Amino acid sequence: MTDLKTKLEVASLERRNFLKLAAAGSFTAAVVAGAAGTLVSSDAVAQTAKEESDRERAADHIMTVGTAYVFGSTRSYPVMQLDFKENVQNATNGKVYMKLAPGGQLGVGGALVQKVQSGTIQAAQHSISNFAPFAPVADLINLPYFCGSNQRFVNLVTSQDWKSQVNPKVNARGFKPLL
Repeated sequence: MTDLKTKLEVASLERRNFLKLAAAGSFTAAVVAGAAGTLVSSDAVAQTAKEESDRERAADHIMTVGTAYVFGSTRSYPVMQLDFKENVQNATNGKVYMKLAPGGQLGVGGALVQKVQSGTIQAAQHSISNFAPFAPVADLINLPYFCGSNQRFVNLVTSQDWKSQVNPKVNARGFKPLL
């Protein structure tokens, strides 16, 4: 019984600290703290929030990325949001700060695509079927068995033919494929 009570108290503290960070406008810091397992420690939460705030202030550009997927869904979907955030920030030497908006906070599917097209957010993670109405040329990979394996898909979308035939048509619609 004591173990259960302790687990419930820890979960409650984690939830309170997460909500405190998120309410303060530091959702990304809350997510980073949660992923690092530091939501139990108020000092660690404060340190994470300060680090994220410092990174955001030091950046020349802030990139907001919306997705319908929640954190921790990487076993089901390859949506490595925190890794992507870290890679972009590191590759740009901190010049780009990434704000994450997972779990449908900014919408899902076509709503995310519209927000990218209108410039409301800089990037979104969504399915090709949700993207196809905005850039129909991309829908060709939704044909059943067109690629078969993941490697054949990667080979297709990184091929010179794809880059010269498909990407210009996607770009003409106001989009730049990222991943």
